[in-house]
Amino acid sequence: MPSYAPSMQLDAEAGRAMELEAIYRIPLERAHRHGVTMPETTRLLQELEAIGAGSDTAR
Repeated sequence: MPSYAPSMQLDAEAGRAMELEAIYRIPLERAHRHGVTMPETTRLLQELEAIGAGSDTAR
């Protein structure tokens, strides 16, 4: 299999918005509605938001 980079990494490196809403926020909201906690996913979202802080890549 050839080397590749995840699309979110490519977006961040190119200064494009990462797909945090679709990939992280919506699933977390749905899980929360059903009483499911996803601490690792929450932490990852927070870290990705921090990486995008100060630019348009956070949303």
